[in-house]
Order: sequence, then C-alpha cells, then structure tokens
Amino acid sequence: MSGMKIFTPLEQKLLLILLAGVFVGVVVYWLKLKESPIVSEFVIETIGTAVDTAKEGEPNIHVISQKKVNLNTATFEELLSLPGVGPTIANEIIKYREKHKFTKITDIMKVRGIGKKKFARLKDLICVNER
Repeated sequence: MSGMKIFTPLEQKLLLILLAGVFVGVVVYWLKLKESPIVSEFVIETIGTAVDTAKEGEPNIHVISQKKVNLNTATFEELLSLPGVGPTIANEIIKYREKHKFTKITDIMKVRGIGKKKFARLKDLICVNER
C-alpha cells in the first residue's frame, strides 16, 4: 500500500485550483472586513446636504451640492478629487498658478492636458475666488 496514490494527477490539479479559489475568497472577505467606515474630513467638508428639488408634476430629485475647488488655493489632493484630473494634471495646475494666477475658470484651459471636453466636466466644480 505504500505505492498507492490517493489522488490522480487530474484530481490533484483540480484540488489545487479549488484551494486557490478558497484562499482568494478568504483574502477578499478579510479585506472587506478591514475597510474603514470612516469618511475622510475632505469628503465631509465638500459634500453639502441633499436638497429636494421637486417641481410640480415631476418626481423628487435629490441633488448633492459640492463645495467648489478653488484653483488658486486647492491642495494637490483637492485637485485630484476633480474628474479627469490625475497627478500629472494636478501638478500642471499647481505649476501654472505659481507663475500666473487663475483670474477666471476658463484659464484652466491654458494648463497642458485640459481642453474643451475636460473643461466642460470641470466648470461647475471649480472657482477662482474665495467663496
């Protein structure tokens, strides 16, 4: 009996795949348990309250107001929160404002990497003055 194998090579491969799947599942479950429910201070600061904007004859719509990002004073992290703005463009915005001041929101199109399409996505989320 010392020469008998318990599993065939095919069964060994299937068992290995099954165990790998269980291991991945346990890791994913553990990572989900570790997720912190704490909301960052920036998110709390920038998100306003939901406003009921229902009009006569239309269903209720809830709009979340967001504090605009000031291009002249925003931190690197605040710039990253804007849609379509990654680390490279955030650095370009900071470089531009160190040499020039943003006087109107359309000035952002002078920054390398921001064109008309990206500006259209950003225009309602940015400002250049203190609010």
